Amino acid sequence: MRERFDVTRLLLLLESNLALAKGDNDIAVKVALELIKFDPTWSGGFNNLGTALSDMSMYEPAGVAFDTALKLDPSNPDTAVNLAYVHAKLGRHKEAVALYEDLLKRSLTDAKVKTGAIKFFLSFEQLQLGNLADAWQNYEAGFSPDVRAASRRNPARQFKAPQWQGEPLGGRRLLVWREQGLGDELMFLSAMPNLLEQEPSNIILECDSRLVNILQRSFPNVAVRQQNYNPSSMQSKEDYEYQVPLATLLGLYRKDISDFSNSKPYIVPLQKDVDEVAKYFKKSFSSKVNVGICWRSGTLNLTRNKNYTNLSDWAELLSNPNVNIINLQYGDCESEIQAAEKTLGIRIHRWPDLDLKNDFEGVFAVMKALDVIVTVGTAVSAMGPAVGTPTIRLSPPSWSCLGTDGWPWLPNVHQYWTEPEGSVGDLIPLALAKVNEFIEEKRSE
Repeated sequence: MRERFDVTRLLLLLESNLALAKGDNDIAVKVALELIKFDPTWSGGFNNLGTALSDMSMYEPAGVAFDTALKLDPSNPDTAVNLAYVHAKLGRHKEAVALYEDLLKRSLTDAKVKTGAIKFFLSFEQLQLGNLADAWQNYEAGFSPDVRAASRRNPARQFKAPQWQGEPLGGRRLLVWREQGLGDELMFLSAMPNLLEQEPSNIILECDSRLVNILQRSFPNVAVRQQNYNPSSMQSKEDYEYQVPLATLLGLYRKDISDFSNSKPYIVPLQKDVDEVAKYFKKSFSSKVNVGICWRSGTLNLTRNKNYTNLSDWAELLSNPNVNIINLQYGDCESEIQAAEKTLGIRIHRWPDLDLKNDFEGVFAVMKALDVIVTVGTAVSAMGPAVGTPTIRLSPPSWSCLGTDGWPWLPNVHQYWTEPEGSVGDLIPLALAKVNEFIEEKRSE
């Protein structure tokens, strides 16, 4: 009898796991509920129910499911991690920190706890709460093999040269190498001036290939080059004595929120290109506020869609007679633009020969000539501040707030965060009100 019971439970679990793997969350929820009904004393059903609900962004009921699973089996570290994740999504960062710190204590005697992953996950909650010194220290665990490949810091490069710890270089050369995506890279680059103040020479910077010429102009005393490495082997040739990942500079120079107070825009675009764009704007739209807009990411799915908007959501801004709209949306968006132009009887300005995804010389020149940028949480939201253009950012809650209500990485940013389970579209009225302030400033000039 017991054997039949175990087999039935296992089959239900396998069916639920299969549905989760296929992303069929409705089926996963249904089967998990059957599993719970069959055996309400077993944590597996509640854990799978929580996972499916979490994947559907239903964080409150997911938290109840994970909490129940943890009470049924307090020894399962994965359940504690899942519950901490849900707490974070609901803005309960102190609760998430408590769970992660408890897991780190358990790791001393429990080999099932993946210490590297826990430290890395903990770092984001500490950043949310503004505990920067401890956060950056734990962030260093982000290259640990304990962290899933999709979540860890990348690329995981291998070097003969030791990692720099902030000691005086004494004439030796230091490689600073890029990590993460473009948006994070641009945020982390804001710490380069701190490094150059301490070590004004013998610095090599490897960056995204699209940024090489721009960063060479912006940091003239640095040898800037394209990232160059083989992901499967040690560096074959090292022309430096030390190396450091770009984000690690934050742990050296930004241990307190006050360390961000002197941050300045660091991107220097080609002035002749900026002047050319500004001249065109002045000639064609002299009385209008020039507003750049980016309304979504290039990659969308059911989970990410609420973090972005549709161009049609911005009808009030697009049809405002006091603004000139300039497209900053990269990727295939021409059909969306044409539909908005036809529906609203307006024109959205774009340069047919400007590749918004790859020609960063041109993109930064256009951005610098704008009065204001309105953007959701894409790379554009870091590019605008980096070049010094006032930027209105609409984003879901993120560790990049660093314990503040804003986005302290660079000045001239007007940051609006959604509620934990809210949609970025809910923030559009706030962005419109801020644009109206720019319109009033223009009128008073």
